[in-house]
Amino acid sequence: MPDRRRGSVAVIAVLFAGHGAEHPGMGGDLVGPASPLVELAAALGGFDASKLLRRGGPGLHHTQVVQPLLTAVNLTILATLAERGVAWQLCLGHSLGELAAWSASGAITASEAVTLAARRGAILAELARARPGGMLALRLEVGADDSAVLDAALALGRAHGVVDVAVHNAPGQWVLSGERAALGVIAGRVGGTFVATDGAWHSRLMADGVDAFRAAVEAAAATARPRTIGIVANQDGRLCRPNDDFVAPFVAQMTGTVRWSACLRTLAELEVGDVVLVGPSKTLAGLLRANLGAQIDAGQLRIHRVESRRELDAAVEALA
Repeated sequence: MPDRRRGSVAVIAVLFAGHGAEHPGMGGDLVGPASPLVELAAALGGFDASKLLRRGGPGLHHTQVVQPLLTAVNLTILATLAERGVAWQLCLGHSLGELAAWSASGAITASEAVTLAARRGAILAELARARPGGMLALRLEVGADDSAVLDAALALGRAHGVVDVAVHNAPGQWVLSGERAALGVIAGRVGGTFVATDGAWHSRLMADGVDAFRAAVEAAAATARPRTIGIVANQDGRLCRPNDDFVAPFVAQMTGTVRWSACLRTLAELEVGDVVLVGPSKTLAGLLRANLGAQIDAGQLRIHRVESRRELDAAVEALA
């Protein structure tokens, strides 16, 4: 494998999944209900972590639950990686995962991240009740003019209500967000699959919560330490260096598009050699292949999934 380096340190990036990656048993044998961050998440969110982690159920996917709980699971595993000597030079997260990335950058503690995730979950849950909506995943033909198809789908839906582009995950893979009636028209004419979610995340329907969320993020930033590690921001896929403002792009993703495909292109441009997928990451692994399959097949990019002790041991050995 080519040695991708910055100076004398191999470039390693840590990635975190967001809402939708959760599943019963997540965290495997590395995270349990008694893990301090999980206990904090449960106290803040008002849920039984033991029951949800072990058996799952519909409650696991509610935004006020999954936001703090998934953040706690991801950052508990990250701490274990650090204890085993793994260091990283770059971090990024998908939607909610960007909050874990902020902690991984050295700015806020894991406890502060879980606390902010609980606040985010509460705000989103209230918005979902006040402005009901949904999300629709589209898979367009790769190589075709998907922008034209996307524009046509948006125009069709917007004739019936609010519809925005929530996520661009990979070539041909888009997620729309907005009012269900409008999304239903798109689904009937263009196709697509409704995403199991409480609300219309990353759309204008979330606008009423921006001020409250910004206040919470700014409060955390006021006591944050200087970041030592760059974050690739969801807002535009560009590298947010340690001295760059992260509050504005992080808050912007509440109503704006998560440009995940652009984020992963930046990884390739920065010649990252190893990517560690921290926590539940089946979908993230698929998106990495969809975006960077050529680099993976050529041995230019190694992927390490870490959600169990066995995977942790394998990653530590490979990165040594």
